[in-house]
Amino acid sequence: MQIRAATLNAWALPAPLGELVPERMRAIGNELGRLELDLVALQEVWTAAARRTLVRAGDAAGLVHAWTDDAGLGGSGIVILSRHPFAAARVERFSLPRVPPRPDHPDYYVGKGFVELLLDLPSCAVRVIATHLHARYQGDVAHAYRAYRTGQIIELATALRSATEPVILLGDLNLQDTDAEYRVLRGLTCLRDAAVEIGRREPTVDGTNPFRNSGREPKRIDYVLVRDGPTAGIHVSGLHRIFDAVFDAGGRTASFSDHAGLVADISLHDSPRPSAKIDSRAIGLAASLLAEGRARTEMNRSTARVAAGAGWAGALVATRGARSPRFSRRSLLRTSIQFGGLAALTPGVACTLIAEVFSPDELLAFDQLLDRLYGLLR
Repeated sequence: MQIRAATLNAWALPAPLGELVPERMRAIGNELGRLELDLVALQEVWTAAARRTLVRAGDAAGLVHAWTDDAGLGGSGIVILSRHPFAAARVERFSLPRVPPRPDHPDYYVGKGFVELLLDLPSCAVRVIATHLHARYQGDVAHAYRAYRTGQIIELATALRSATEPVILLGDLNLQDTDAEYRVLRGLTCLRDAAVEIGRREPTVDGTNPFRNSGREPKRIDYVLVRDGPTAGIHVSGLHRIFDAVFDAGGRTASFSDHAGLVADISLHDSPRPSAKIDSRAIGLAASLLAEGRARTEMNRSTARVAAGAGWAGALVATRGARSPRFSRRSLLRTSIQFGGLAALTPGVACTLIAEVFSPDELLAFDQLLDRLYGLLR
């Protein structure tokens, strides 16, 4: 049994976050039929119009079975189109992050997670996972949110722990094969990297894309990963970049997305490899990365408490100076202080929420993920 499976981060965000979205979605849709796919997982499909365009195009290309997340920006942004029927589809939201980060790092405000389903093939069932892990923002923060991705990988590993079918995982993982999280992913899930297996480690984000800076360092952050089941194996015979051509879109140079996609030619067979065991080194590394993230949340909580105290103190100054019927230079100064104190009130409330509501919630999530990590050994 042969399967042709693809993945693409479609970058279908509302304007101005996404550029030329209608034109690009139509181009992706036109390409689906030419690629003769059996399965495609799309990420960042965060507008209803983009979902409709892609589902209609998939139907015309023979990908008549669709799963979509209609929660908009609050959803996973994942769309799955399949030639074969599937069952038991579910979406699981990631536990992290729980604290709102910088406004220009918007992962907190969307509902990233993973979609899991059973693809019903004539020869056997295949468990398919489509996901999109936390973005790196590496140019802005040295830690590149690796602790969050580690927690998300633990949730993926937990979901796959009881899988008795061959597994195909597709998605934008926002990590490179030189990163610690990559070792955690491979070690906890026992998934095989299709690109490494056949020697086709090509970047999926680079400066040749017209939506990227020409000097951008090439990175491979989109993946096809596979794992044999107890009675059926998976063999990857080919892996290629797709959706990377450049075209004209109303006078602008464009491509299908700001990522390239991948397509894998996969065959199922009845000679599976012996079941791999979880790598204990991956357990230790994951625990270390979770501890790093937990410590950062504690530090940020302490900082927020200090800022909250300053905000509330400013608000108190404003309140104490609120009753002054006479106008004078002194009253003018007092009024200025009032406005300054009231301006400090809103940051004080925000910092209080971060310190006393969001941060404790995130610390609890880190602790629960650590428990789930060690639970993989039981």
